[in-house]
Formats: sequence, C-alpha cells, structure tokens
Amino acid sequence: MNALRQAKTLLCWVLIGSLILSSPAYALRSTQPTQTGVEEALSTDMLLGDVHLDWVNVKPISEYEKVSCALCGRSNDEPIGAVRINGETFHVVRCRDDGLMWLNPQPDTEYYRQLYSEKFFNVPIGIVEKVGLQYGRREVLERRREDARLQVEEWEKEGNIIRPGKLVEIGGGAGFLSKEAQTRGWDVLNVEMSEYAADLSRKSRIPTYTGTLDEALIKGVVAENVYDIVAAYALIEHLSNPNEFLEQVRRVLKEGGVLAARIPATPDAGPRLCLAEHVYHYTIATFTQMLSKHGFVVTHQHYSGSFGDRIGNRSDAWTFFAQKRDDLFQQMLQVLAGLEETRNQSQVDALFGVPLKEVAERLEAIRSGA
Repeated sequence: MNALRQAKTLLCWVLIGSLILSSPAYALRSTQPTQTGVEEALSTDMLLGDVHLDWVNVKPISEYEKVSCALCGRSNDEPIGAVRINGETFHVVRCRDDGLMWLNPQPDTEYYRQLYSEKFFNVPIGIVEKVGLQYGRREVLERRREDARLQVEEWEKEGNIIRPGKLVEIGGGAGFLSKEAQTRGWDVLNVEMSEYAADLSRKSRIPTYTGTLDEALIKGVVAENVYDIVAAYALIEHLSNPNEFLEQVRRVLKEGGVLAARIPATPDAGPRLCLAEHVYHYTIATFTQMLSKHGFVVTHQHYSGSFGDRIGNRSDAWTFFAQKRDDLFQQMLQVLAGLEETRNQSQVDALFGVPLKEVAERLEAIRSGA
C-alpha cells in the first residue's frame, strides 16, 4: 500500500515538472540569460588564466574603472580574452581602430602597491609563469646578472652610445642593470616603487629612490633634461598610465637621449599567456606608435628571446632604442601623422607634391644634418 502511494506521488511530480518545463515563461527565462551570465560565459570561453594572490586585496570588479584606448583615446574596443584574479574576471580588450590591447577595467593604484611587495619577488614555482618573480633562486639571480651585462653592451653596440653617462633606471627591481652600468662607469639612479626591491638595490650600494618617476620628479630627486639613457626593461606593460610615463621620460632625457625599453611583443590576435600583472599588451606596431606619439623615434629594435608556460604557449620579447627628438621635429611628425590618419592622398600631394613617406625621410635628413 505504501509503495503504491509513493508511486502515485512520484508520478504527480513528474507531470507537474513536465508542465513547468514546457511552459513559454520557463522557456523564455532559460534561453535569455542575464547580462552577468553572458559576461561569465564570455570570460570562461576566453580565459587566459586563473590566479590567486593571497597578499593582494582584489575588490569587486564593479569598483574598478573602465578606460578608453591609451593610443587613440576612443572607446571602440572588443573583448579578446580574460584573466581571473582572486575570483574577479578582468577582460583583455583590443581597440578596433588601432589594435592596442589592455586590461579593462583596470585595478587601481592601491592594488599595484600591494602586488609589488616582497611576495611578488618570491612567488611559488606553481604561479611564476602567471605572475611574479623568484629572487630566492640562485639560477634566477645569475640569469638576471647576465641579462644586465648583455643589455649594457647593447647600448654601445645597437644604441650607438659610446661613452658612459647618466642613467636612470625605472622599475629596476633589485638593480641588476644599474649595478652592471655602475661598474662600467655610469652615473646611475634606480627608481623602484617596491620597498622590498628598493632595499635590495640599496644593499648593493646603488643610489635608489623608492617611488615612481613622477614622484621622483616632483621631489627633485630626478632632474630634467640631464639623462643620457632612461632604462625601462620589462616595465611599460605593467603601467596603467603609459602616456604620462612617456611624457615624464621626455622631461628627464637630454635632447637626443635614448629610452631603452623591452616589452613582450604580443601577436595581433592577442596574448597567449596569463601574465596577470600586465596592464597593456603591445604589438611591435602599437608600441612604436605609442613612442612616436610622445616624440620618440625608434632608432633600433631587435628580438630578445622568448618565454612561456608549461603547456607550450610562448611570448617574444623585443628591445627598442628610441631617441628623444626636438619639439619642432615632433610637431612636424604629429602633422604628418594627422595627414596619414585622414588617408587623403590628394591633400598630401597638394601640400608637398611627394608621397608622405618621402616627406618624413626628408625631415629626418634635415634633423640629422645630412
């Protein structure tokens, strides 16, 4: 008798369930997910990596600011990937107009101050391919010292910098590059925002300022128009304000001074690695445009090796030497860039009577005294 009653009850629930599932209202709700559901599905499909940083407080994603393209200033971007940090999903987007890629929304200043603490420089081996460094491993330190030696030699070879002069290194960490330059006769200063890394730099007897280049300029620690080289290796992709930074670099360099920078050169299709601390992802083209926008002319660039994760994804590193040019020359280049954006060849011909490329070449010849 009990078995018969249970069977009848089960049959009733099956009938009720089938009616609910077949109702138009249920079908509508099932095929029309909320916007949050859409974003979550999008993020999961394009997820580059998921990392937990136990030393960083990540606020809800809605509390971070979305930004427009740092190259063209427009907000015409599309999502191409995502990075999940402490459970919050940050999209990697690409500008439809110029191809620049960046994290959007972007974490705030406090997030990055927490990120670049002692733990960042001593992360477990399990997450180092996604974020951080490993200063505690001897082979890592030896490789960084060897890299520093090669980088200073590159200045003399490809950068056409013959004699030691004044160097300010930005984001130099423990100061491996500054130390190598110092032993070769350079007058050096390492500007490093991480207190932990800055302390290590000072222990190596390197003049070091703890803070950003902007703060060093405000406090008079870094002077204007005096430096032969600003070194920014594996730095600019970490910055949320590349335009402000490059203007600050212009201020401290002598006329004709050189910015030596190394970036991961991202493919046009987008980043393949998680790289959770990278705010911007530059292709060779977009990085060159960013430099040109701020009055730098790339005099040399070269491939500098690659790095990757355990499943075979790779990213190439490229080094750039970019020279600060005088303001008049910069203004001329900006005029040419504006004409090029219009794609109005008749306007160019009417003004110059020759192709735009030839005008740029003649300007360069005038500037160099050729």
